[in-house]
Amino acid sequence: MYWITGVRPSFQNSLSSTGMPMRLVLFASLLFCSVFLLACDDSSDEHGLEETASGRLLLGSAEDRATVERGVTLRERTLVLDGQQGSVQLRGTAAEAADLTFTKIGRGRNPADAEQVLSRIAVEEAGDDNVYQFMMRAEEPELSRVEVDGTVPRVSTLNITLEAGPVVVDSVRGPVTVRSTNGSVTVTQAGAGMDVSTRNGSITVSVRSIGPDEEVRLETQNGDITLHVEPDLAADIDATTESGEIITRGLPFAERALARDGAGYRFEGRLGTGGAAIHLRTENGTITVAAMEESPREEGPTPVEQQPFPEELYPTDPAPPPADDTVRTVPPDTVDTTRTDPDTTGTDSQ
Repeated sequence: MYWITGVRPSFQNSLSSTGMPMRLVLFASLLFCSVFLLACDDSSDEHGLEETASGRLLLGSAEDRATVERGVTLRERTLVLDGQQGSVQLRGTAAEAADLTFTKIGRGRNPADAEQVLSRIAVEEAGDDNVYQFMMRAEEPELSRVEVDGTVPRVSTLNITLEAGPVVVDSVRGPVTVRSTNGSVTVTQAGAGMDVSTRNGSITVSVRSIGPDEEVRLETQNGDITLHVEPDLAADIDATTESGEIITRGLPFAERALARDGAGYRFEGRLGTGGAAIHLRTENGTITVAAMEESPREEGPTPVEQQPFPEELYPTDPAPPPADDTVRTVPPDTVDTTRTDPDTTGTDSQ
């Protein structure tokens, strides 16, 4: 007689005494476990499922949306956007106020469910003398999105936090800070220092000008970094990949050096007389630094020419990990999210 592993003879005897065959007991147990797991894990069965024309699968077969429009006079205040899933797309203009449209999107198994999800998406705003903040929150983030689109004064200071979704900022000359967990970040025609980090996504930046005391910091864990700068920019550039290559193209480096570091590279270069500090780091991806006029090549990446690398430029210990990309850059106690600042105008529409 063979005993089932982990089942004691006394337990089997007790089952036999009930008159229930062992195989039937085991079958019933497996069936119960399977049904329970399916009930717990099948979120598509709970919320419905939609397949787009491109084949993309989305939770929720129905969708409902509403728009919220806001006009904000920033003066010298920092504009803060803090959201969960969605997207942010901002363009700098000569206007004196920010003009923003928030599109709230809720999904569900049917129109009634989608409307309920939508009703639980909130866009809260508040401000003080230094910061004006929009908080975008949802009770069911897996079924909710908030898409932000609009214009801001060209000299604005921006602070954007988004858990999932792309961020695009164009023609803003003020400082830009972006924190993303899952999503690409694109900043074009920048004219000041910036601090951009994402956990999963690529970063693409073009810089027209930057002050000698300003800093550009671009970091991603999984993704490529592409930086385009004016050839006459004066800056010191250091770049690090843990697994990936470094490419430079079309820039008149006064000095540059490259060293292999495990599966990646370490690079330092000086443009012009140096001054502005540019730090680039990716754990898994390629870093490209190119002239503004240059377009990305079609062929695959190749490392820059190997040159002697002064050891004193870097310590022998591994580079420290990037800062936690979920850290808020604006202290929460600087904004009262329970009130609406009177210097905004806007309408809500269904």
